[in-house]
Amino acid sequence: MSTQFTDKLYDEAQAVQPADMPVGGTAIDLTAGAKTYHWTAIFALPVADDLDVVVKYSTADISNTQKTYEENMQVTKAVLAKFPELRTAFAGVVARAVTPSGDDYGSLVSMKEIK
Repeated sequence: MSTQFTDKLYDEAQAVQPADMPVGGTAIDLTAGAKTYHWTAIFALPVADDLDVVVKYSTADISNTQKTYEENMQVTKAVLAKFPELRTAFAGVVARAVTPSGDDYGSLVSMKEIK
């Protein structure tokens, strides 16, 4: 369903969308430390009375959960370094490492805990 008002909102949202964010299935390279991650999605997620931001990125393997957790934290910090305004807009970050088969491993951290 589309109206003139929703079309206008869509057009305005597209005009202010940063070019260095993943949109429409396009991955963006995100450097965190010495590694480059393929950032594939970002979106808001309501959780109880809070609003978290979900960041998804591609990875080959999630079987080593300790390593994947550490990579999730690196991606979280890199996204917040790139877009510091997210700190005031959201209560937490959920970083999700996603394999080619669609399996994923996520880590939630509150903004207060991210240094």
